Amino acid sequence: MAKRRKKSQPAARLTQPASNLRVNLPWLQRWQADFQPRQIEPSWVGLVPLLVLAFVLRSAVALSGDFIVHPDEIMQYLEMAHRSVFGNGVVNWEFFYGARSWLLPGTVAMILTLCDAIGLGSPEYYINIVKILFCALSLAIPWGMYHYTRRMFGEKAGRVALLAGVLWPELIGFAHKPLTEFVATALICAALGVAGRSRAALFAAGALFAAGAAVRMQYLPAVGLLALAFLIAVPLRKWPLFAAGAALPVIGVAILEWATWGYPFASYIANFKVNLVLNPLRAGESPVWLMGAWLLAASAGGVFAAIAFWIGNWRRSLPLWSSFVVLLVLHSLASHKEYRFIYLNIVLWLIPASCLLSQIPVAAEQLLRNAAMAISVYSAAFLFNLVPGNNWLYQGFSNEEPGGVRFVRDQKDIFAAYRFLASQEDVQGVADLSQLAYHRTPGYYYLHHKVPFYDQGGLSGEMQGDGRKIEQLVSHIVIEAGPAVEGFESIGRFGQLQVMRSTTDSEVLAWKDYSIYILNQELEDLVIRKAGLAIPPTRPPFEFAQ
Repeated sequence: MAKRRKKSQPAARLTQPASNLRVNLPWLQRWQADFQPRQIEPSWVGLVPLLVLAFVLRSAVALSGDFIVHPDEIMQYLEMAHRSVFGNGVVNWEFFYGARSWLLPGTVAMILTLCDAIGLGSPEYYINIVKILFCALSLAIPWGMYHYTRRMFGEKAGRVALLAGVLWPELIGFAHKPLTEFVATALICAALGVAGRSRAALFAAGALFAAGAAVRMQYLPAVGLLALAFLIAVPLRKWPLFAAGAALPVIGVAILEWATWGYPFASYIANFKVNLVLNPLRAGESPVWLMGAWLLAASAGGVFAAIAFWIGNWRRSLPLWSSFVVLLVLHSLASHKEYRFIYLNIVLWLIPASCLLSQIPVAAEQLLRNAAMAISVYSAAFLFNLVPGNNWLYQGFSNEEPGGVRFVRDQKDIFAAYRFLASQEDVQGVADLSQLAYHRTPGYYYLHHKVPFYDQGGLSGEMQGDGRKIEQLVSHIVIEAGPAVEGFESIGRFGQLQVMRSTTDSEVLAWKDYSIYILNQELEDLVIRKAGLAIPPTRPPFEFAQ
């Protein structure tokens, strides 16, 4: 009897999952194993209460008053959003030449539009609503820190990371700020949190990673490393889902750029060209080591704990420390530095520091209690400006915000004065004589009235034009408290400032257009022309209505 022939077996590598096609690359297989998530239990019951606490803390700081990290948050984002919705606001050179994306100001503009539609279109409402919504978005940071850390390093480490994300002062103090670094960090942390093997998680992770890079293009190298580490642990056949998610915001941004600036990614290209020209002009502005010194000081030495953990777990924590190093090096090599630029690095060192802390051989409850107490004390001191060196950490080299960030203590009086002006119904024109250039004022976003607005330089120029008197140009002035001004009476005192109203009944000269264009001829000659950007027709700062 003839022997039955055995059925031929297909090659083993063809029957294995796509992710195992790397079997002949042992080193890559080891990386894949290291990046695999641990077996995890359901989310901790303390997650929601701690996220509620995070929202309360962030909202409390946001609503305690007004402070700015940098004038850009008003002039580049909030002011542009206000102008697009209400018709009055300042246009700085970046938006004049198309070197800024409308992504963030456009988002704020949608919020303002909704506020206006439901009868909340005045500063007393929309300022706080915008703050609260950004606080809500910022909750993605502690949420993502918890889920990523527990998945990669265990539940106990995840809980410590969650606590750090909830209580760390910079994550609290800047939560309501509409700056690209802060918003991008929230989106990237959300991506780290949702990253998983389900179809929805893969798609969402791709979309969130890409959105984070779109908001802050300087974070693209770090996003690329974090996304690559995630994909290595995912079967190759599922990568298209991630790519589809990533394509969604990329296509959306391309359409937005085409609609606002004329062609896809126009502002990103223009911004890159401008910085290529600007960076050599700023040579010698700051030492290479300064960014690292800022980070070390603000972390109260916590970066050392992160480094210690990285050394002992260098391969599994490769996505964190490689992204951290890339961001730090790239921003350290740039001539112009601001500590806020590397906001994402706060998260990237807090996670490994939390992992190291979780290895202390004590019960989880006791560890969390002690960690919460220590971080809370530091956060309170930091947010009340009791930690030395605050002005050193947050003061830019252009001296645009002298004295650093004020957080919840010793806030500037100028914001209260503008809020008061916004509430006055008889405002016809405003002059800020508190010796602040326009870009350092709260702007139309706080003033809101569609009336002429002058800083000290602009007012002097108009008064000299035809020998006009101040009463012909404005009905209200903001000035240092104390001295009397002929023809004006004080109607409000705000710390070192006072608001004064004209005692005459005459109407002031109105403007034809309340979109003020602030341009810099020297900047245009040195930078814009060298960068090869289109020169739009020059618009005057303002004209009087006939």
